[in-house]
Formats: sequence, C-alpha cells, structure tokens
Amino acid sequence: MKLYILRHADAAAGFPDHERPLTQKGIDQITDLTQRFPQKAAKELGAIWHSPLVRAAQTAECFKKGLGLTCPLQISESLHPGGPIESLASELESLNQDTVLVGHNPHCELLSSFLLKRSSHPPAILFKKAGLLCLEYSSDPEQPWILRWYLIPSLF
Repeated sequence: MKLYILRHADAAAGFPDHERPLTQKGIDQITDLTQRFPQKAAKELGAIWHSPLVRAAQTAECFKKGLGLTCPLQISESLHPGGPIESLASELESLNQDTVLVGHNPHCELLSSFLLKRSSHPPAILFKKAGLLCLEYSSDPEQPWILRWYLIPSLF
C-alpha cells in the first residue's frame, strides 16, 4: 500500500485563513504535478483525503481532475493544521488502498517524519507548497514506512 502526502498548492493571502483559495500559480503547480505523476500509480489510487480548509480541498480537487480519477474525496479533520499525528498514523497503517493525503505545514512535515522515524522532530522532510511524498507500507514493525520518492515544484 502506498501513501502520498501532498502539501496544498500556493494560496491567496487573506483572512479568514480557512477560506483562502488557491491562486492561479497554485492551480498551475498541481497541473504540472499531475502531468508528472506516474499513470500506473494513478490507476491504483483508492481515495483522496484532505483537510477541511479551502486551499486543501481545492488542491485535492485539482489533483483528482488532473489525473482523471474517479476515487472519492474525503474530508479528514485529522489533516486540519495541528491535527493529531499519532492517531492519524495508526489509522493510516490500517488502510488497504493507496491513498493521497492533502494537508498543510507543519503538519505534513510532522506526519511524514513520524511515519518514517517514529518521531516528529526534527523533521525528516521539508515540504514545499505542492510537494508530494510517496511512502510505501511494509510489514516490518521496526520500519513500517519506506520513502519511495519526493517531488517538489522547483524540479519542474
């Protein structure tokens, strides 16, 4: 099972924070990302979870549309900035389908670090906006998650 952690794309400044939409730059970032996402992996995606904030929901929608996916979008309160890392990690280990998580920093950094090394500090991955990390679950209790790859917009 693969887990993809995607930080939301570039968003407009403003208030209230939870209503900030993606900018055109953010939409372009996700469009570019979907053009580079492996098609074989896209066919195996079973769900996309996103935080309830507008910019994460829009990032998830753009990602789904850009890949032509039919899998469901699901709001996850655990992906809210400051959401619980350890309980989310336990929930992820019980998944049986490849899943994309769309969230925020520092939550993406803390979650990925916890999954990779069972500690959130210091962060193992520094997430850029529209950065996408691929982890694979293994049955090894000593190292349940393995880093497969990480894409950031400046690479394209």
